[in-house]
Amino acid sequence: MVYEYYRNEYTYLQLLLYQWIVDHHIELTRKYMMRNRLLFLVFCILCFICSSCSGNSAPHSSKLVLELLNTGNGAVVTPNIPKYTGEQNWNVYVENEDAPKEQTVMFNGKTYTGTYNRSITYYGTSAVRNRYSTETEDEGIVDFEVDAFGELVGIAFPQRSQFSSELEKPRLETEESRHEVVLQYAKMLADVDEYKLVQFGNTVVLPTNGQLLYHYRLYYMVNGVETSDYVAVSILDRGGLMYLDVLQNKWAKQHQAQLEAFPVNEALQMALSSCGLKNPTVSSKLFGILKEEAVLLINVEGYTESGQTALIELIARME
Repeated sequence: MVYEYYRNEYTYLQLLLYQWIVDHHIELTRKYMMRNRLLFLVFCILCFICSSCSGNSAPHSSKLVLELLNTGNGAVVTPNIPKYTGEQNWNVYVENEDAPKEQTVMFNGKTYTGTYNRSITYYGTSAVRNRYSTETEDEGIVDFEVDAFGELVGIAFPQRSQFSSELEKPRLETEESRHEVVLQYAKMLADVDEYKLVQFGNTVVLPTNGQLLYHYRLYYMVNGVETSDYVAVSILDRGGLMYLDVLQNKWAKQHQAQLEAFPVNEALQMALSSCGLKNPTVSSKLFGILKEEAVLLINVEGYTESGQTALIELIARME
């Protein structure tokens, strides 16, 4: 029929060529459609497998959990807060047989050579630090700590306040002047440009000569919350250094995205509503780490039924 229709306009050879093109196009179209269907089927199977695998590796939930660490002065929490039963990695003292028996460090232009005392693992860290002790004529006992690389990470002068030379210095009358001195000491061992300086605890009046002892901490902050990465500095009212310790373990920086996503406000509201105290307020909050897990440590202050001031320590974590 095709030949009869086109015989006036095409030669027989042209007609055969046209017929071959039509047949071949139909065959290619069929093969193309079958191939596309097959590719689509394979794609669907791969998507199913990938979604199944990702589903298996995803956390089983993301629920905020509140747990009790400690209570004081007869405080009673609501029954829906379980007692934290996990293992806490607070400060742990150990004997390190591999630690050098002597260690020499430089600090503030002076050289100190101490004998090994003991080793310690501080809260929020995993590395062991070795502590050494020595004694000098002008500063008395000096304790210092070094990390695994022999770098100085902490130093203390527990007898400095007893030396009359300290009383000959002028007092640091203003908070600004004390802050300036604290920053000078902190920068001797750490980079604290991104850290927030706060006064820690109460000012202490020393009974020996009436000098004042100030405690400060410089915290690395995440979303306005203090973290366990900090530098601790204690000074006398005339600027003498009593204690300098660097707990700048970079944990918070390494987990910053996780900490930024933590539901802080929700955790604080849970703590206030569940603490069982009258007129509760959050006295402190701190991002820390327990068993390699990011947690929010919350201290709530308030009053018991009998009117006593009480403190409750809580842990908020995701599970």
